[in-house]
Amino acid sequence: MSGLRLRLAEERDAEFLLRVRSDPETVWASRRRAAPDPDLHALWLAGLLADPRRALYVAEELEAPDTGEWARWVPVGYARVDDSESGSSELSLALAPEARGRGLARRVIKATVALTPRRAWCAEVRRESVRSLRAFLAAGWRPYGFEWRGAASVAAGAVPGDLRLALGPAEGFVLLEMVPWQEQQEEDLKTMRAQVPR
Repeated sequence: MSGLRLRLAEERDAEFLLRVRSDPETVWASRRRAAPDPDLHALWLAGLLADPRRALYVAEELEAPDTGEWARWVPVGYARVDDSESGSSELSLALAPEARGRGLARRVIKATVALTPRRAWCAEVRRESVRSLRAFLAAGWRPYGFEWRGAASVAAGAVPGDLRLALGPAEGFVLLEMVPWQEQQEEDLKTMRAQVPR
């Protein structure tokens, strides 16, 4: 398994971040399903980097070529953390197309959570995004709800099928959570129970 690290994003990462965020698969899996405007991307990035309630990390993988060259850190994706006033953090991430299919999403999720392990975490994954959902589940997250959004979301289930189609498609999101401190408490409790003489 190769090395993986997260580092805070900087303005010099703008081109890489725009490339990953503009990739058709990333756009398809994103909440808004809209590619970013390249002319506004640098402004958006500067605003995000200045916001103390948000953090943007670049995930880098250690690449050690067989050619005898020096190993180097190569960007493979990003993780974004949005802190809420309630004390939880929302995690979203994307991988570069060349980094997909190798289990890196799960590792990026775990590495991001490890940065602040006592925090409660949440995420939203489109119901169609099976790879994203699998990555979160493999990283120890659990679903706690499902939400319909979009033109027909108000009437989903209450409107005859033909009318619902006319209103437009509703979009479904699986709501996920990770509460590491709670899991640690459960593990501690199991250990304590195992140590009690019977």
